[in-house]
Amino acid sequence: MLFLRRHLILLLRAASPLPSPSPSPIHHRACLLSTSAAPFSLEDYLVDACGLAPAQARKAAEKAFKEASNKASGALSVSRLNSAGNPDAVRALLCSIGLSRADIASVVAADPLLLRSSVKIIKARLLALRDRVGLSPPQIARLLIVAPRALRCSNIANLEFLISFYGSFDKVLVVTKRSSSLLAVSLEKLILPNIALIRQCGVPDIPQLCINTPWLLTYSLERVKEFLLRAEQLGVPPNSRMFKYAMAVVTCNPKEKIAAKLDFFKMTLGCSQSEVSIAVPKLPQILSLSDDNLLRHFEFLVNEVGMERRYILERPVLFGLSLEKRLVPRHYVMKVLQAKGLLNSNMSFHSLAIMGEQNFRLKFIDCHRDSVPGLADDYAAARADRRRIAAPPPPSAAAAGMLFLPRHLLPLLRAASPLPSPIIRHRARLLSTSAAASSFEDYLVASCGLAPAQARKTAEKALKEASKVSKKAFEEISFSRPFNPDAVLAVLYSVGLTRADIAPVVAADPLFLRSPVTKIEQRLLALRDRVGLSPPQIARLLVVGSRALRCSDIEGNVEFLISFYGSFDKVLVVTKRNAGLLTANVEKVIQRNIALFRQSGVCGIDQLCSNAPWVLTFNLERVKGFLVRAEQLGVPPTSQMFKYALAVVTWNSGDKVAARLKFMERILGCSKSELSAAVSKQPVILGYNEESLLRKVEFLRNEVGMEPACIVKKPLLFTLSLEKRLIPRLSVMKVLEAKGLLSSNTRFYTLAAMAEKDFRLKFVDRHNDSVPGLADAYDTARAGGVPLS
Repeated sequence: MLFLRRHLILLLRAASPLPSPSPSPIHHRACLLSTSAAPFSLEDYLVDACGLAPAQARKAAEKAFKEASNKASGALSVSRLNSAGNPDAVRALLCSIGLSRADIASVVAADPLLLRSSVKIIKARLLALRDRVGLSPPQIARLLIVAPRALRCSNIANLEFLISFYGSFDKVLVVTKRSSSLLAVSLEKLILPNIALIRQCGVPDIPQLCINTPWLLTYSLERVKEFLLRAEQLGVPPNSRMFKYAMAVVTCNPKEKIAAKLDFFKMTLGCSQSEVSIAVPKLPQILSLSDDNLLRHFEFLVNEVGMERRYILERPVLFGLSLEKRLVPRHYVMKVLQAKGLLNSNMSFHSLAIMGEQNFRLKFIDCHRDSVPGLADDYAAARADRRRIAAPPPPSAAAAGMLFLPRHLLPLLRAASPLPSPIIRHRARLLSTSAAASSFEDYLVASCGLAPAQARKTAEKALKEASKVSKKAFEEISFSRPFNPDAVLAVLYSVGLTRADIAPVVAADPLFLRSPVTKIEQRLLALRDRVGLSPPQIARLLVVGSRALRCSDIEGNVEFLISFYGSFDKVLVVTKRNAGLLTANVEKVIQRNIALFRQSGVCGIDQLCSNAPWVLTFNLERVKGFLVRAEQLGVPPTSQMFKYALAVVTWNSGDKVAARLKFMERILGCSKSELSAAVSKQPVILGYNEESLLRKVEFLRNEVGMEPACIVKKPLLFTLSLEKRLIPRLSVMKVLEAKGLLSSNTRFYTLAAMAEKDFRLKFVDRHNDSVPGLADAYDTARAGGVPLS
């Protein structure tokens, strides 16, 4: 055990993202190995020995003492937490069966009282989990995290049975998370009799029922009989595949609540007893839906779709479908296709609503892309973020369309809106072209399609920005000139933008609504007609560059940038990084900088300007200075690495780069010429913070055993993730070496630099049989930065 701790300390110290409580490794080792530190602090112990974060340790310590003091054997419980003796023994036991430090930290955080458990008892249970049940160390760790008290009070026989009953350990984890008492109650007195009772009642697929309601197996036999009876009283026979859902409803809701829900159907929705009896057996889950949810679904289906009440209740699956993400968008598609004569008159809305998403898109969206332009984008936007769908008015009649649009949308908005706003006031806001809305926030919701919370933030942002610009701007945005926002929206519709397109534009730049309409219209038309952008492309450009459009004519810049970078999508990427590209003078600034790069022999200029697009907007003298500084790093302009060197010097001052070079010389003990050679291979290392560099150097020296002279010759190692690549791959290497499965000539650098696909194929997948669990452990380590045990 002492050897194990000594072996782990350096690795843990290098991998830990937390600063060490003491800079001294000796002190840290002493803290870990001490069994009688005085005075003993459980909180400090959880941080130093178990790897918990300080805040996490504080909560865990409070929880431990509170629970321990509440027990009958409180004095003994607390005494075991007053020194490191018992906790050290428990930790050593967990380590001995293969749990990693990260696993132990998660387990202790979930159940800190595990540290005061009897070592003799939990040792027997741990060994039983490993040897009798056959769980691997990662599986044991997952079990203890999901069911923290599994070692202290569980029955191993329960776990064995549950794995055979549910069919897999993963399913047992799912049900245990829902009801951890499954591991503690009597198998013979409760679980097995309850399963026998359910089987006698003719319930099919009992494991599936007990996945939905695992707590059912822990109840007394009489209570389970009562639930079975109540589920049948809902009109759902035990042999129905809906019975498991009926059982979930009755076990989670008292009789009074279900009775109130049935009354709601009868009194509020006007349903008869027979109609309710039709709906519930087909979808028992409707009894768990909120009254507001049911009412909004019902009103939409009756008022908008035109369904009869009995027809709806015969098809209760409609209540289980999302109103905003499914019913409203699909009803909109149905109306559009019907209006254009593209839908069979016999097609019912129910058929469209219950259809799988892939089939619906294939049959009713994709096949009509040419005949109904924009339908796919509107539908996708509505499903993605619940924005209300609005059919754009014809471009030739945008102003008149602004009146038609709200009248067309009002019923749809009323049904879909989660807000209980009064209908009359909402209608007045939507139909008014003189902005009768009482606030900008309401206008953003009603006219621009923003969600209420989003509109609130956007309105605050707009008023704050406008008040800084001028008094006039503030008055405009406050609706002293109410025609302006409506006119801007009309222009956006006239160039083909949909309501779903407009919402993110306004959210990104609410002051766009106070733009001069004439100039905005001319600039938008130029983007469409001169540059050739489609309406969706214009919308995407405005989200990142609407402020530029407000300030100047940007079509010339966009046209040039598309030709320079090669595609509109690439232009969007660089514009998001630096919107100044849209307003910088093309002839006097951008083209001159590009010409300077060419004169300097820089290769891959378009790629360089994708990495550091801001460099194109600087004045010529400043760019010359950056080029000189990049070359001084030892990276020639003709090198493929020059673009990274230029990015480093544009982001970091000369003093900062010089300090980073000195720091690396010190931690590597190398000469300037050696470091210069490393930088020329990987200039990006000068952009990493000192802590990251130091941790990688310590890991490579202490754990891998590389000499500094070797490290500096392989700077690629600095660019690889310590937790997600270097540590997991070293662990794999050590395991394979220990089992004689790795050639003695294989170097760690070869494994570290290898592409992930090749590494997995050669060093993980091919050893699945000879090293069981290696692949799972490696995946876990890469996903969460946890070193393999």
